[in-house]
Amino acid sequence: MNNPNNRPTARLLAEAGFSLGMRVLDIGCGNGLLAREIAKLVGPHGHVLGIDLQDTALEQARSHPAEDGAAPVEYRKLDLNTETLDETFDAISCRRVLMYLPDAQATLTRLASLLEPEGFIAIQEQSRLGMPIAGQPIPMHEKAHRWIWDAVEGEGADTSIGFKLAAMLQASGLTMQELWAEAIVLDSRPESDFAPLVSIMKPRLIAAGIPETDIDELISDMPRERQVLESPILYDMAFLAIAHKPA
Repeated sequence: MNNPNNRPTARLLAEAGFSLGMRVLDIGCGNGLLAREIAKLVGPHGHVLGIDLQDTALEQARSHPAEDGAAPVEYRKLDLNTETLDETFDAISCRRVLMYLPDAQATLTRLASLLEPEGFIAIQEQSRLGMPIAGQPIPMHEKAHRWIWDAVEGEGADTSIGFKLAAMLQASGLTMQELWAEAIVLDSRPESDFAPLVSIMKPRLIAAGIPETDIDELISDMPRERQVLESPILYDMAFLAIAHKPA
């Protein structure tokens, strides 16, 4: 997880307390990156269930071979808004999912019911905060940030959900263990290139009304702007929370 966007996730996993033999539910697993990282932590006698709504993402997740010493990972298409699970888990992970849900509080309450006593949930969400910030002009990165967040808001996402996590977890009957926020910092190193994220977001940006030629021009310009940086960019803010179910 060397990408700057993934470093808060790595710290969340380290702090949460995933241990050998755990059964873990990964919500909105996408291509399975987080599920595979957790599988390494819980080991061959653990189990990870990743659920998502997107067939393409699940196909990508299933295409990754099992890693030696890691737990088996099962991927399943499931919508917790309308479907239920008849099993319980020692831990639940949830990365950039709640912000897209029509009733995140109701979903969190259902997730809490799936936890074993003393089990925990580890959550990462992003919130729109008035970034990016740098010590020099960064018009391309500012444009990318604005386009992406405008598109996300246009899709109905709650772009301030990071500020609501503590209250939501407590309303779900969980006990807060840790809550913190950390900036995602970009610099001139290759791993800080954010143009690939714009490429991934391209279909959603087009759907939001941004001309494809403008998007392609931005993707081309962003790396050049990053390469001449004399100041790091505070690009985004990740909110991270760990909460336990009482015994």
